[in-house]
Amino acid sequence: NEILLMLAAILKGFNTRALPTYKGNFFAEGVGKDAEILRDADGTPTCIATSESDLFFLQGVCQGQDRLWQLHISRMAASGRLCEIAGEKAFVLDTFVRQLNLIGHAKDDLKGLKESKDPEARKALDMIENFSKGINWAVSMAKQLPAEFWLTNQKFE
Repeated sequence: NEILLMLAAILKGFNTRALPTYKGNFFAEGVGKDAEILRDADGTPTCIATSESDLFFLQGVCQGQDRLWQLHISRMAASGRLCEIAGEKAFVLDTFVRQLNLIGHAKDDLKGLKESKDPEARKALDMIENFSKGINWAVSMAKQLPAEFWLTNQKFE
């Protein structure tokens, strides 16, 4: 029992340091000064921005702060790399997902957006890029990654 209590205390301290800072003012280069994230008492975010670029950046920040492990595990699943975390148990799923080539199709879609002259394609690409920049900004501002990364010996990619 004492070992479990000590482990729980260590993990609580570890995870508390991994929690994002929701209070205060933070500035990200290239984001309008009017852009802000408001959080209610439960931590639920509301993103306010005067441009779609800023709005998608803020949404990425929220996802990076609140859902980083979920983003990572989803990417690992879509890449057919769950075995790196779950071991042999995920082999059949990883094999199936690799046959679907989801990452290859996503890369092809991204390339198509980049090469397209269609304004809607450019708009979609801007959304994806700003959302990704927001996630990466949140990770760069984090004191440490969530405990799940440490427990599974994973690095955020």
